[in-house]
Amino acid sequence: MRPGYLLPLVLCLAACSREPKFSPIGAQFPTLDADDPPSHPCYFAMSEPRADGAIVRNIPPRGGWHRWTGQSPAVKCTLPVAGKWSAAADFDVAGATLKDTGPIQITFRVNGRELGRMRCEKPDSYSFRAPLPPELAAPGKELILEAEVDKPWVAPADGARLGVLLSAAGFKAE
Repeated sequence: MRPGYLLPLVLCLAACSREPKFSPIGAQFPTLDADDPPSHPCYFAMSEPRADGAIVRNIPPRGGWHRWTGQSPAVKCTLPVAGKWSAAADFDVAGATLKDTGPIQITFRVNGRELGRMRCEKPDSYSFRAPLPPELAAPGKELILEAEVDKPWVAPADGARLGVLLSAAGFKAE
């Protein structure tokens, strides 16, 4: 072996090292605790862990960014302060369900009182907003926001009655 080839070989071997021990990257989203309240304490994104505690019915727990609802989904919250509040819901209507049901109408109520209706004729993202009447917007009062889908999609396999893909719902201070 010639000495000219030995130097690059020694340099390559000297450059080798062991890889550091693997450690996974931590959570990439902020956690919510008592010292760090959300900006809208009564408005729940379905991806938030705290959303599960607000569910009254027809929304599965531990969902993702969107959650399929049943025909009559509902969430609850106790308003923390007085002021002007609005009922709010953000959702998608799926084309696969509209193909079978045709246009749907959703009625929104707070504590049984109708606040408004939306007709959804095409697959799209929708937002519902309606101001709460002053008698409902009292601090310390538990409110239940419910939606009623007039024509839910019925799954042929198991008969599940599906409404919309909910991304967030609750009450927002104006």
